[in-house]
Amino acid sequence: SSSSSSSSSSSSSSSNDHYDNRKTRPPTPRPYNNPMTHPPTPRPNNDFCEINIDIKCADTNGRKCDRIRSPDRKCDTRRGIDEVTFKYLGTDCDESINAQDDDECEDFDGGPRDRSLVRCLDEDDITLFSEVVKIGDVFTVSSPNSRPIQDEIICEISDADNRRRRQEIRFHISDSDDMFLKDIYGSLQLEGCDEQTCLKDLEYTYEIENVGTESLEIDLLERTIKTSLEINGENIRDTETDDLIRFVDDRNLRRGEETEAVEDCGGCGSVCGGCGTSTSTCGIEAEEELKLGTHDPTYQHYAMYIPKNP
Repeated sequence: SSSSSSSSSSSSSSSNDHYDNRKTRPPTPRPYNNPMTHPPTPRPNNDFCEINIDIKCADTNGRKCDRIRSPDRKCDTRRGIDEVTFKYLGTDCDESINAQDDDECEDFDGGPRDRSLVRCLDEDDITLFSEVVKIGDVFTVSSPNSRPIQDEIICEISDADNRRRRQEIRFHISDSDDMFLKDIYGSLQLEGCDEQTCLKDLEYTYEIENVGTESLEIDLLERTIKTSLEINGENIRDTETDDLIRFVDDRNLRRGEETEAVEDCGGCGSVCGGCGTSTSTCGIEAEEELKLGTHDPTYQHYAMYIPKNP
């Protein structure tokens, strides 16, 4: 009885000391309080290039161009005229519009070309002017001895290269023959007679401001003047482009900085407009386009300037 009890106790003890290696589930992890999120959306790029351009025009006395008064159109021939100023148009005799009934104009071999030799003489065959000109050029015919030009001027228009005659014009400078500024004699348009002139010395100021967010470098500044002249129903167009980059004070502009370009335009501004005689059917339109750009070829700025008195 006693042995049996002892054996049973020993067996129970061995069973309790045995290592229980049965697999168990791992403990439930603690909740994660900082869950993963998407990265923040980057701020939009609002950088941009923008330039403001302000164009000012004045004569040498500081008078604004739209306040310059036009001169008397009728030339004062009572005391004689020492010099006359013409613009070369390259037009045929059929385009003549003037107040002289006895002017003479004759075309040869199709009339004048864009680039021509103009030679003007007085009635004694004394050469008053002889130079090669192109359409839009202005030139002055003056007496060599500072005395009034005699009654008649003869101008011969020839090819600049081979001197082939293309046009001959005869008109009168006397008290009995009227002359008006902007009158047209064949390929020549009258722009001035002595102190009476349509052409003025002007100063153009181009004020440039960087109003964008980026620094920039200006390496393009061009001005294009487009002129359309209508004479008796026929339209004559001329386009002239000038590079103005050399006039820019400072080509590198940071944000908010300003610079300017000042152009002295000697004798380039016409304050008359239209044509001379009141009986003519003639009109003129002009517009000025300013093209400004940076070293980045994808960005250019355009500004239109319409002169009040083209």
